[in-house]
Amino acid sequence: MKKLQKIVFSAFLFMSFAAFAQEEGAAYYPALKSPKDIIVMKTSFDVYFDVLFNTLAGNENLKPACRLEIPSNWNKAYSDFKGTKPAFGCASYRLVLKGLKSNCRYAFYIKSTPSSSCAVYVDGKLLASSGTVTDSAEKFRPAYEPIYADFTSSHTGEAELVVQVANFVYRKGGIWLPIYFSEQDALYRYYNTEAGIIVFACSMLLFLCIVCFTIFALNIKKRSPLYLGLFLLSLLLRMGITGFNILPLVFKNIPYGVLFKMEYSVLWIGPPAFLFFLWSMFEWMTKCRRLAYAYGILEAVLGLLTVFLPISIVNKMVLLFEITALIGTVFCIVILITGVFKKEKHIVMYLLSVLVIALALLYEMAYLVLRGAIIYSYIPLAVLILAVIQFFTLAAQETEL
Repeated sequence: MKKLQKIVFSAFLFMSFAAFAQEEGAAYYPALKSPKDIIVMKTSFDVYFDVLFNTLAGNENLKPACRLEIPSNWNKAYSDFKGTKPAFGCASYRLVLKGLKSNCRYAFYIKSTPSSSCAVYVDGKLLASSGTVTDSAEKFRPAYEPIYADFTSSHTGEAELVVQVANFVYRKGGIWLPIYFSEQDALYRYYNTEAGIIVFACSMLLFLCIVCFTIFALNIKKRSPLYLGLFLLSLLLRMGITGFNILPLVFKNIPYGVLFKMEYSVLWIGPPAFLFFLWSMFEWMTKCRRLAYAYGILEAVLGLLTVFLPISIVNKMVLLFEITALIGTVFCIVILITGVFKKEKHIVMYLLSVLVIALALLYEMAYLVLRGAIIYSYIPLAVLILAVIQFFTLAAQETEL
């Protein structure tokens, strides 16, 4: 009899804890070792599809939430929920932050709008928004800009974070970018530092672009400055949007689709521009002119499609852009290796610039595999080094001529 009572009592405790855990929902204890520490919130959120709320209080009768690891897109989970394969819809992400200092200022930072509109609430209070979050495609307005929000924790050291997300235009939905979290002072400095680095790098690239185009305008028969200028311009657009999305902060009325098309331009402008730049520098490359022209025409067609098609179609062509960009990159690497065997002048400088970018990319890929997200990126510095080396190599070669 006593054994049966123990079993019943244990079952009762288990059910009570299970019910309590279900009511409690997703929780996260930020492991901030010091006030200067910045972490990437890699945890699971409770996700309520097709429901928009700013706090769970008063909404306890909702359907059970699913758990999604952040960062990740919602496509698979939403497909299971809807029974189809949509990326379009809306959802409320909820997470309870625990173990915070009482009455302390904290902040969040997401490099770009969760696809493709969002509103951030803490304890039911709106802190930041981007675009128009709605459950209707007609009223929906997408946006693509950095998200920064700060709040003061309660005396209990807890905070309810709710992120509303709506997407009716992009191929991926949900919070698929990392959320950076820290005490307000540390994260604000990080936010400003990132912005400052990107502004400096973009300013340098813009200056080099202007110089290249000016040199070309003074002597249109020499096209190498034009090709280098186009290559640097594509890097400038990419960095100014993905490194730190500074363009929508400077130019408030840039449409969502235009920003994405500018970001994609590095895939169909960069490789052919660099390829033709090498062609203009190495005389023996005239033997490959048919292949180079064919590749240039292919990328030009993709560029026209990017410009004229709506972004809802263009963003589904990313894989095609990446494949053609990879082909062009391989083509350029083959040319550089051939240049080594032919003992071309300044070939070491060309290889050095490419090696700098390759090492930065390999480092970030390895770091992402091991840590899941990177806080400080060396890509802007690597791109700037590449641009400077290429420009001075061009200047040296033109001076010799």
